[in-house]
Amino acid sequence: MNYILSAALALSLLSGEVWAQSNSPRTLPMDASAELPITRLLVPVLTSNLPGAMGSVWQTDLWLTNVSSQPIVYGINPCNQACCCAEINTIRPQSTIRYAEDRPRGRYFAAVGSIQLVARLRDLSRNGSSAGVDLPVVREEEFRADELNLTAVPRDPRFRVLVRLYMLDKALPLSVEQIDALGNVLQTDQIQLDPPVGGFAVPAPAYGQLSLDPGTQEAAEPVRIRIKAIYPSTYFWAFASVTNNATSEVTLILPPR
Repeated sequence: MNYILSAALALSLLSGEVWAQSNSPRTLPMDASAELPITRLLVPVLTSNLPGAMGSVWQTDLWLTNVSSQPIVYGINPCNQACCCAEINTIRPQSTIRYAEDRPRGRYFAAVGSIQLVARLRDLSRNGSSAGVDLPVVREEEFRADELNLTAVPRDPRFRVLVRLYMLDKALPLSVEQIDALGNVLQTDQIQLDPPVGGFAVPAPAYGQLSLDPGTQEAAEPVRIRIKAIYPSTYFWAFASVTNNATSEVTLILPPR
């Protein structure tokens, strides 16, 4: 059976070891994926049975679908055995596999044109009432170098709000401003991001977060969150999660694309 070489081979540092095989005994050459579009994809939250507030237990299910007519080797599972690594990392034609990992600050994957990624976050303690919320899968070119805005972020004691910050290849501080509808800056925070972790095997981005004071009034006006780079050539991305204290329902507030 013929195997399509995943672009992850050329970017094995993004998603661990990748193997490929064909009918011939030789492994496909390293440059076989050179014509495929290659970029990094950020899945911003990967959790596995992570305890949270109010008895919640959080799980991210990452679904990978091969929409092509050929099997594709995509290296997401570790393999230390002497043979057959390609088989355990092969996604069959028109099939979907589920992948789970405990990396709450996210992880990079290599983009491959025929592999589609969907990430869904859910509260396992409330499986009967909610199927969860889809998380964005962020392409490298969506990271910004100037500023990024999150609009209509609630300040309401019934919800808890967390702003999550990510940075490409560096770990520098970012400015986070809360701005009212009239353009007044209500508060400014400077958040130092933690450095990337995982090395070449399972890289995770530089990461930081800010919990917003929910305020005391349920009818308070929402704010705009403006995130700005402090240093030049600083590429970052961010979003806010708004979690209901009673139901654990999550609303995501994303930057405009």
